[in-house]
Amino acid sequence: MLFRSAIGLVMSLILYEPAFWLAAQWFRRQRGRALTLITFGGGLASTVFIPLTSLLTTTLEWRAALQWLAFIIAVVTVPLHLLLRRRPQEHGLLPDGDVQQTEIGGEQLVLDGASTTLADAARTADFWLLSAAFALSTAAWNGISVHFIAYGHSHGLAPAAVATAAGLIGVTQVIGRTLLGPATDRFSRRSIALALFAAQATAFLALLTVPGNLGLILYVCCFGIGFGVLTPIRAA
Repeated sequence: MLFRSAIGLVMSLILYEPAFWLAAQWFRRQRGRALTLITFGGGLASTVFIPLTSLLTTTLEWRAALQWLAFIIAVVTVPLHLLLRRRPQEHGLLPDGDVQQTEIGGEQLVLDGASTTLADAARTADFWLLSAAFALSTAAWNGISVHFIAYGHSHGLAPAAVATAAGLIGVTQVIGRTLLGPATDRFSRRSIALALFAAQATAFLALLTVPGNLGLILYVCCFGIGFGVLTPIRAA
């Protein structure tokens, strides 16, 4: 139990959120595009590492496979992150790569988007409403992931069709992020988030009410796009 808890803690530390925080320091005008690129690469991680992990566990025992994966992280990602700086000001820059100027026309340059502390944010209703919305969305995703195969079996769907649908969700996530992610720089993020939550709800209703493979197709399209694009939206 302690070992699994430790793995869960480490996973939470190396997922998207630290990268999102760093990107938010470096980008303002182009934040949506930057976050889309990060999540695009993250969306392809399972395409590369699920087969790789399967190969390692079939040729080695699982502890050795974990050691190899840890080695990959250590030699690839750690050196890259050591080269980064927390904020562009440490390089004499402004967000989005602008050249820093301390004065313009005799007036002090003031950056927009001042930072907010966690304590300040926790005193607002918006913080808790956003936290609840994203937490419920993640819980829904985890719930359907655990029971998806069993659900398909109980409704007489072919196992191969259900497995294919599960795999295609990752593809639709990447497609959705590529097409809609940069839109967060031009349109209201609140409106986009509402549309994405509605797409997820539509996906569940389709799975419940539309029979056969058509329901699976509607679920994959609506939920993949809705949940996939919500990841960069959450960060933005």
